[in-house]
Amino acid sequence: MLIEALTAIKDVHALTVGLFDPAIDQRFGGAGWGDVMFDARTARIAATRPLALDFGGFGKGFALDRACAALRDAGVVSACLSAGESSLAVIGEHPLGGGWPFAIPHPSIDGAVLIELDLIDEALSISTTVGAGTHAPERAAMIRPSDCATVTAARCAVAVDRSGGRAEALSTALLVADDAGARRLVEGAPTHRFLYDLSQEAAPTVDEARMPAA
Repeated sequence: MLIEALTAIKDVHALTVGLFDPAIDQRFGGAGWGDVMFDARTARIAATRPLALDFGGFGKGFALDRACAALRDAGVVSACLSAGESSLAVIGEHPLGGGWPFAIPHPSIDGAVLIELDLIDEALSISTTVGAGTHAPERAAMIRPSDCATVTAARCAVAVDRSGGRAEALSTALLVADDAGARRLVEGAPTHRFLYDLSQEAAPTVDEARMPAA
């Protein structure tokens, strides 16, 4: 299972041009994904320096992928799975037909909605720097891999993908990216990746908030 997870992380690390890096840890200054070595054939894992792997921006989506695979193997054709409010996956269409409808709430404005999405055989991940969940004592700081800076800007990222693990990694990458990196990721799949600037007092519209300012 670990080798399978590392293989998926290797792919999404390349997809995000290093913006998703589970080996970035301020306790091990300078360590990163480039210091991890693994061989899927022999199931051997090694590191060139002390480091820690944090699967927080990937693990729930990876678990959802495995759960969906097990359900599909058992013949399930329609299901909605939740690994918490920020990590969801659906199998097939809604029982009433069409996509499964989701409204993504503004994390700090009651009743405000950032975007509405319909999903079919897809996963959804939300990452944010604001809201009640960000104050949990076990929550690690969001780190930008390029300069190891702690990300404090008020943002919310939403990513949709066929893979739950990839959706989790993409939403994390969007949240920590600088403007140029975020723009590149959003432009790669503009109907599936969204980044919202929450520094405004009023809830931003999708058109206003999807992309960082140029």
